[in-house]
Amino acid sequence: MVAAGSEFDSIVKDFKWEIPDNFNIAWAICGRHAVAAPNSPAVITCPEAEGTERTVTSFAQLQQGVDRVVRGFQRLGVRPGDRVAMQMDQGVPALEVFIAALHMGAIAVPIPPTFGRDAVIYRLRDAGVKLLVVDDAAAAAVVPAT
Repeated sequence: MVAAGSEFDSIVKDFKWEIPDNFNIAWAICGRHAVAAPNSPAVITCPEAEGTERTVTSFAQLQQGVDRVVRGFQRLGVRPGDRVAMQMDQGVPALEVFIAALHMGAIAVPIPPTFGRDAVIYRLRDAGVKLLVVDDAAAAAVVPAT
């Protein structure tokens, strides 16, 4: 434990985030790497089951996916500050949606894919979500069959 009045207290008291006005975390975590080192691995997925292969997604590939999702969000009218929920299995498509939301200045609202319809609806309403992005598995659980 650090004693009161210590150097640590002084550091905490004087600490200030210095984030540039035009800072975009999506650029910081993906876009700049797609420019500087496009072929470098951004995501490596390991086999979960026998017979599946390890895949590598480069920063350029990830950024292309992010750009595609951003264009879709723009067509759907997503604006900075909007809440965009996503109920998707972990993987590159979910990452693309998450980074695209950050890129647009939207607020990403991840919802676990294991949540049922009522739990999802509650969270959508509570968070004031404008758009819900789901993968096939989540869509089958959330959207009633017709």
